[in-house]
Amino acid sequence: MPTTTPEDPESNEEETPELDEIEVAVVDEIVLERTDESVESRVEPASELSRVSSARLTVPTLRTDTVELSRVEHTVESQVRPESVVTETETEDEITGTVETQIPVAESVEVERLSHEVSQTVVPAEQLEEREEFEITTVQPSVEKMENSVSQQIEPLQDMSTEPVEPDEEDPVFAWGGGTPYGSRRPKLVIHKNRKNEEEVVDTLPFLQVLLRDTYTEMNGGEPDADTVEFVGNEPRSPSVQDSIVTLDLTDGGWKAELNGDEPSIRRNSTDIVPKLREVASTLYTGETGYFVVDAPAEWEYDVDIFDNSFFEKLVAHLTRGSIEEEDDTDAGFERAESPPVVVAEPRFEDDAQEGFATKVSRYFGFNRGSNVDVRRTEAENEHVLRKNDWKRIALTERQSTGDGESDEHYFWKATMVEGVAREMFKLYRETEAYQTDEMEGFSNFVEEKLLGDTEVIDTEHGLGGGNDEKSEPVADVRIGSPNDWATQGAELFLSQDDGATFPVCLEFETGRGEGAFNFRKVRETLEKYERVDEFEAVYVVVPPRLLFRGRRRASMISSLVESWSEQTGKEARAYVPVLNSSYCRTLERVEQVVDEIYGGEE
Repeated sequence: MPTTTPEDPESNEEETPELDEIEVAVVDEIVLERTDESVESRVEPASELSRVSSARLTVPTLRTDTVELSRVEHTVESQVRPESVVTETETEDEITGTVETQIPVAESVEVERLSHEVSQTVVPAEQLEEREEFEITTVQPSVEKMENSVSQQIEPLQDMSTEPVEPDEEDPVFAWGGGTPYGSRRPKLVIHKNRKNEEEVVDTLPFLQVLLRDTYTEMNGGEPDADTVEFVGNEPRSPSVQDSIVTLDLTDGGWKAELNGDEPSIRRNSTDIVPKLREVASTLYTGETGYFVVDAPAEWEYDVDIFDNSFFEKLVAHLTRGSIEEEDDTDAGFERAESPPVVVAEPRFEDDAQEGFATKVSRYFGFNRGSNVDVRRTEAENEHVLRKNDWKRIALTERQSTGDGESDEHYFWKATMVEGVAREMFKLYRETEAYQTDEMEGFSNFVEEKLLGDTEVIDTEHGLGGGNDEKSEPVADVRIGSPNDWATQGAELFLSQDDGATFPVCLEFETGRGEGAFNFRKVRETLEKYERVDEFEAVYVVVPPRLLFRGRRRASMISSLVESWSEQTGKEARAYVPVLNSSYCRTLERVEQVVDEIYGGEE
């Protein structure tokens, strides 16, 4: 570097001698206090620079290879969450009955830092008057491993007193990704992977809509509205999801799915619907129960994402990204517990898709046959059987006059069961000598002469006694007696009792409407009213078969509620579902048998 000759401040005529050497005084030790991993400091010389004459410029540098960093104090304040479930040990004081829970906590945490770079710029307080080219090499000091006492608070991720809850992932028709809509009042965005474009596969969207409608009714009572997403000038206009089932159809109309990296898009012309779906998902944290159904072609899974075959999982991850305050990179798509309520419904088909689907649809609406895959038509047939205009079943069936009254669904199910058991009795009565003697012309005469005037055979809204007054007296929906052989044998056929039944038998029908939020506690409450009466030998709880389509655990819970009460009280109790034919309820079947049939054997 060329040298310069500074001017003498006292004279402009004489030149001062050229400086040959500059001595720079450098401190021997630098103590750095660091608050984070980046160290930035300004070091000023301890004394002013002095001038000496020398032929060259030298800058002494640090002579040591390392810099020892001393830390005055170190405090770690953090909240430690265990990566796995913390084990606990419970001990009970035999005298006080107090249960103490001990949770092991680590006493110390070892903190080890492998390397640390210190980059700093040294700027002298005064500008150097003579300059040479020189290099300053920074060092990488070694930070020794330290042991630090850590004060910590263990916050378990879940209640240690209960086992982790694993939601049902399958029902008889759909496999669910991200949880199921059953048992929750939160609104949901449901992505339906429609396989209707595959050969010999049916459209499952109508059944999904019925499933969600009935789930809403079981959770809230009443029925939700039904609406669709309309487009005005290529802009989607989405109705409110609250108390509704809103459907967006992407299976027709030229919609195409794409992936840009892991970013999904679903476009028609210049319209990308994914931002709208994200907007909808962000609003579903609260509010009344409702469902936003996205009906999408199932083939997008592998046509769009040819490498991973996981287009819908990436779509879910995109819809839920940035929707919570703190994100964890290890949580993605279906695995993120804190994500908005976005779920995927994928139809489950056996080898013969149409026959298998038709069987499930028929079972859902109470029929034990499968030939019609038209959901709307099968539901209409169910309505026809239940609401049939027949004076005999209406004359035999009383309405409830106590409590909050009776829904029309409850009354019609009760009436069709009464007709069913009456017809089985009539079949047996026709084989007796009395039938030939009485010269009855048919079922109508049998009802008039043998049933309407004798409440010992079939009686509805039958008071069981055991109450302080008429209003508090327990009442059975249906009571079946056995005054003669044709009544006993006919009832046993209706109840599917091959090994015989004990009489009198009481039937209780539970619709499940408005009870799903309480996990069907009403089933147990119905049984409990029989604990204070003795005028029965057996009580059978009958539920509509649709309640068994909410996941196997939920279906099995209903039969467990009945069985556990029977074991507790020693009274005979069973859970049944009705089976319809084209005219009436022809028989009752055990819940356990139907669950094994529709879910495929034991769990």
